[in-house]
Amino acid sequence: MHSGLKACIGAALVFGAALSHLDKANAADPSAEALLYRPSTVLSGWKQQLDGLRHYSGLECPDTVGGLHRSGVTPDIADTGPGCKYLGEQGVEAVFRQHRPYRLVDIQRTFLDEYEGSGFTLVDGPENSLTFQTDLEGAEATMESLWAFQGEESGYTLWFAADRNFLAEADRTLRAFQRLAHNIEQKRASSAAAR
Repeated sequence: MHSGLKACIGAALVFGAALSHLDKANAADPSAEALLYRPSTVLSGWKQQLDGLRHYSGLECPDTVGGLHRSGVTPDIADTGPGCKYLGEQGVEAVFRQHRPYRLVDIQRTFLDEYEGSGFTLVDGPENSLTFQTDLEGAEATMESLWAFQGEESGYTLWFAADRNFLAEADRTLRAFQRLAHNIEQKRASSAAAR
């Protein structure tokens, strides 16, 4: 029986060693993340939902919005509020944040001041946006926009950057995140009415 135990332990070690290279490969593969244990609280204030994350403040960050995929969350900092980072194909990036309603003008002013102070060029961009040309290298310049939109309970901002097909991507992305903000506000109103 003692030799049987040794054989089992030896087999486990050999089997484990054979799979260790697979573990390393899976750890580097973001698609393998779904196979790992996911606790109900991901970061302070965030909870895993079926197709995304939800912050205790009511902000929802689906895994996918408008063809972009959530790549992370931003902390709930007193002046800015919680948010989510999204990535798309060909370098498209977005950050969707929820703010206290009275902060939107200050956030827009800060964005404008900091980008102009960095030497970036303010350009005509999509409607109701602050848009800067931030990178002149390569065949196409990188453009970055910030939109602010007010809900009943919270304000929201969407920062967006792309270097290809900027206007079409920006329009599509903005509409998707406006729908998300509207849905968040509707859920809040329904929840408040149910109380």
